[in-house]
Amino acid sequence: MNQNAHNWHPADILAAVQKRGRDLASVARANGIAPRTASKALQEPCYSGEQVIAEFLGKAAHEIWPNRYDKAGIPLHPRIRKQFNAPCGTNTSQKMELV
Repeated sequence: MNQNAHNWHPADILAAVQKRGRDLASVARANGIAPRTASKALQEPCYSGEQVIAEFLGKAAHEIWPNRYDKAGIPLHPRIRKQFNAPCGTNTSQKMELV
C-alpha cells in the first residue's frame, strides 16, 4: 500500500464507466455479479466488485483502490487475503491467482 496514494473517488469511477458507454449495473450483470456487489465496491472493500470494475476500465484494482491492496497487489482485507494464502479446492495446493 502506498501511504501517499488515494483511492479514486466513487464519482470518478462512475464517470469512467459511463465514458465507456455503460453503467455500473450493466457491467456487473455482464460479468455475472449482482449490481449491488459492484456498487458496494465503490464504498467498501468488495473483491469481486473491484475486479469487475477494474477489468472493465482496463486497470488493476490496486491502481483504483491502492489503500485496499498491499504492494504486491494482494487485498488487505483479512477475509479475502486469507484466500490468497490458502490452497484452493480440496485436493490441490494451487493458490488463488490475481485476476
